Amino acid sequence: HYTGMVFIMKLSSKIIAGFLVIAAMGWFLGIVGLIAIQGASRLSDEQEVIRVSYADAANVLSAHYEWRHSLTMAVSSGDEFTGSTDPATCALGKWLTSDSSKTDDAELASLFAAVKEPHDYIHHEAEKINTLIAAGKQHEAIKAFEENILPRTNETISLIGQIEHRYETLSAEKAIDTARVLTIVVWLVVCILL
Repeated sequence: HYTGMVFIMKLSSKIIAGFLVIAAMGWFLGIVGLIAIQGASRLSDEQEVIRVSYADAANVLSAHYEWRHSLTMAVSSGDEFTGSTDPATCALGKWLTSDSSKTDDAELASLFAAVKEPHDYIHHEAEKINTLIAAGKQHEAIKAFEENILPRTNETISLIGQIEHRYETLSAEKAIDTARVLTIVVWLVVCILL
């Protein structure tokens, strides 16, 4: 009798120990799964912010192509330029002061700093073009546009294009990070279910 009771106690201890090990593994996988899901959610939110900033950069780039075209037409025709001559009121100026352009990315911060000077310059020089056109000095306006404004406008557009490209790269990186975390979550769910 005594050996039978020892066997039953050993068997019940083993069952309880096995159950506790399985329960501990379940808790561990559940906690890791929750952390992974929170991480995936955070990454997804960050990717959405980057996607919005990328779209903003594309809009700003388009606006500056239009700005350059309008200034080119005004200089060519001798008409007053009616586009923005205040760098703070154009699409880029507004964007640079918005939450959408706030970043922890060093490369983007460097590009934002680099675009400010040529951007400010072209808008202030556009006002000088208007002064020349109003004074009937179209030839001087054309010369100032071609020699001063156009190269700096192209520099500004190039920098905005680089900003747009950097956002595109960051978005792709976040998508990969999110996919990796979601893969871990799927594997954890599979492990829990098995």
